Amino acid sequence: MYMLIDRVALVGKFMKITEAEMHDKNFLKDISVPRYSMLVFHKAYDLYRQFAEWTADDVY
Repeated sequence: MYMLIDRVALVGKFMKITEAEMHDKNFLKDISVPRYSMLVFHKAYDLYRQFAEWTADDVY
């Protein structure tokens, strides 16, 4: 399950449930991350190009 929560309103803004075998990077095309958001991933993520794009867009 992937979820984007508005930290001010404390409500879900995006939620996607997938099969366990789906690679996590596949949901990124479905989500628009607002500026100044903070994202949390587990250590297996090596999406450095995506991380660089988010950093340039003030997403951390």
